[in-house]
Amino acid sequence: MQHLKRSGTESKAAELEVVERAAAGIARRSPVQPRMAVVLGSGLGGLCEHVEDAVTLRFEEVPGLVPPSVAGHGSRIVLGRLGGCDAVIFEGRVHLYEGRTPADVVRPVRVAARLGVQEVILTNASGGLDPKLRPPVLLILRDHLNLTGSDPLIPPFSWHGEPRFLDLSSVYSGRLRALAAKAAVRARIRVVQGVYAALTGPCYETPAEAQMLRRLGASAVGMSTVLEAIAARDAGLEVLGISAVVNAAASVGLSHDEVQEGAQRIVKDMTRLILAIARQMRTK
Repeated sequence: MQHLKRSGTESKAAELEVVERAAAGIARRSPVQPRMAVVLGSGLGGLCEHVEDAVTLRFEEVPGLVPPSVAGHGSRIVLGRLGGCDAVIFEGRVHLYEGRTPADVVRPVRVAARLGVQEVILTNASGGLDPKLRPPVLLILRDHLNLTGSDPLIPPFSWHGEPRFLDLSSVYSGRLRALAAKAAVRARIRVVQGVYAALTGPCYETPAEAQMLRRLGASAVGMSTVLEAIAARDAGLEVLGISAVVNAAASVGLSHDEVQEGAQRIVKDMTRLILAIARQMRTK
């Protein structure tokens, strides 16, 4: 037991040191003190072009950050003003199916917290499970199902120390969801709210798995986001999740190219919605 406890403590200290180095590396390159962070999923990088007074870094330039390797994911960190709000945008993410650890996956969120971020918007592209969704459509995450078999708080890790038994009864901020819904109405963007299921991938779901997920209450399914949401809540951040539902899950002949093409059809709405949310955040 003493060995396990000591190993967990050492692991936590090592991860915090990596996060500190990464945050310091970013802070040295930009005077921006971001209030909000955005993590962009597959094919959703268009938002970066709307950042004013932008300072751009590559993931490879920041010690401790792992660059994405999946097609459709950029590898940039952009700091500046987004809709008048100081922000940091991570264009792209890494996934468990790339052979990465949960700590690798959530490190950008932890770095954002160390930079002083208060709210984080997590985006992704997903497959629709609810036949009423009619892709492409934007799904505001109300809750999630973590079916990855992983948790970023293992080995023992908590941003604020003990206890590490994190309350996830409200992972996704009700305030931010309401703000996003109002922004969508003003921008005339169709959004729905629902539950996102996360699996490890990289395989897409079988028809039987899609049916199972529907019965569990999931509206859409993907391979990301939930670990980052857990880490963000552990760090005390408010979380908003937005999923671009770009296809029907378990559809015949589904490919990653199709997912990226679907994301491109809705990327303008995603960009407009996040900009509208950022403008409202600026006034709060």
